[in-house]
Amino acid sequence: MCMRNWFESKEEGCITPELFKLILDQCVPYSIKLNWRGEPMLNKGLVYMIKYAKKKGVHEVSFNTNGLLLTQENTTQLANSGLDWLIISVDGATKATYEKIRIGGSFEKLVKNIMMADMIFSQVKNSPKIRLQICKQPLNEYEIKLWRFSFGRFADQLRIGRLFNPQGKGLQTVRQPKGCNQPWQRMTIAWNGDTYICPSDFLGKLKLGNVNDISIYDMWHSIEINDIRKSLSKNGRQYNYLCNSCSSYC
Repeated sequence: MCMRNWFESKEEGCITPELFKLILDQCVPYSIKLNWRGEPMLNKGLVYMIKYAKKKGVHEVSFNTNGLLLTQENTTQLANSGLDWLIISVDGATKATYEKIRIGGSFEKLVKNIMMADMIFSQVKNSPKIRLQICKQPLNEYEIKLWRFSFGRFADQLRIGRLFNPQGKGLQTVRQPKGCNQPWQRMTIAWNGDTYICPSDFLGKLKLGNVNDISIYDMWHSIEINDIRKSLSKNGRQYNYLCNSCSSYC
């Protein structure tokens, strides 16, 4: 059910440590999440970026992962990196359900990796907290109780999310919230520096610019983003061209 399949493009890559450093040297946010449109553990510079963000004073650093690339070596590196939250998606309480939702995933491998991360983190002072999350949907909603029972012992936090339909690309019909706080809370920067108003703008409807060419400050105060804010404040999502087909709640 990974939404990335809905938004594949020919341009793919990983953010470089140099570009990440450029971003943090311009702006130090309260929190940063090191993932968008892909799997962050494919990035060989991930641990460096976590350490640099903490060095710059970012209060909370986290990232979402499918958990399948965790190894003893990289999990130990994460334990000592300063990472605040390791967020792992576990979209089922049984092998059959998980692998039906997460095509290509291995339930046995994921459970093994979660147990390993819990063990390694428990042995390191100030190691990351583990959040396990499930996206509640028709395929797994009957397993939520079992999911809590099975995985609660390995997590500092369990989170149950809801299915959403970003920009009308999903096949599901999902109730759309009226408003959205994203344009006042976050900016989303892609691997190549392209910057968007919202993490749910998978289609790239509103690119504010590129951090290599325009400062984060100027993009945050741009006419484009302020127009979206005014429109959302006055009319909600329904009459906003960027948000009228999105049901994201995050």
